[in-house]
Amino acid sequence: MSPKVILEIEIILHATEDPTKIEKSLFDTFEINPEEFEREEMTGHFGNPITIIKIKLSKNNAKKLISKLISKISNDDIDILEQKIDEMNANSGVEIRISKQDLIRGKISFGKKDSVKLTITTPVYKKNEIGKIYREILNIR
Repeated sequence: MSPKVILEIEIILHATEDPTKIEKSLFDTFEINPEEFEREEMTGHFGNPITIIKIKLSKNNAKKLISKLISKISNDDIDILEQKIDEMNANSGVEIRISKQDLIRGKISFGKKDSVKLTITTPVYKKNEIGKIYREILNIR
């Protein structure tokens, strides 16, 4: 039986960023319909508007997007993912941050600043199976 997988995507957009560009990029790259996103409007430290865009995918939709993500990232980034899996504990999922600017350019690369946060979670009942389960979900070694 395949594990239950949940994928959450969160993007913080500042006032100077065009939400339609990032939404178009997500649609072009992962086929995520912009209408499916939840939007939350906030105010930053200096009164500047901030928009947080979120979506939560489960089951087949999550697995489909994860497959697309893995197929588009470099072997070096796959190695980074493997290291993250080895460092995980039972209560966490895999957090992947991809560069927002590269995504707009049609590329997928890991990035820490100004990134799109993807969090993959699944129930793990035996601590010694964490690595095995997430490797299966991500379809890596």
